[in-house]
Amino acid sequence: MLLAGVGCGQAITFLQVIGVLGLIQIEWTDPMRSIVRNLVFKAIFDFELLRLECVSLATATVKYVGKLVLMMLLATFIVCVHMLYVCSFGKLAFKQHRPMLVRGRGNFIMLRRISGIVVLLEPLQCLLHPNGKSTEQGFETVLCWEAGDHSTMIHVSIATSFA
Repeated sequence: MLLAGVGCGQAITFLQVIGVLGLIQIEWTDPMRSIVRNLVFKAIFDFELLRLECVSLATATVKYVGKLVLMMLLATFIVCVHMLYVCSFGKLAFKQHRPMLVRGRGNFIMLRRISGIVVLLEPLQCLLHPNGKSTEQGFETVLCWEAGDHSTMIHVSIATSFA
């Protein structure tokens, strides 16, 4: 059972690393191109998969803050599931089940490390255009190093990195 858990963790980490390599603006050749295209594990840090534009219009800053909040909510979700488990099956013995919570949170932190760093560094990834201006790689409508959405995203990223 332990070996299966470790194997799953390593597989998820591998897919996250491949996903990060896919974010780099390089013209990959085969076989790396097909690996990056087919095995990109974007579900952990790609907030665009939720397609929130269909429900409401959100600015780039709101989408970016949403990514950060979603990651924090997932950590809270683990605690809520643990509390529900202990209340239902653990006879309210929270102290005896604390190691289970610590292991679960530790595994989540290990899996979230790569995607968390990618999200925190997202405002710093700018693409230079022929007109001399640069836009953010994840949000094409945000001009880099100008007042507005980009500066707000930089400040939120810095504040969140210290949290």
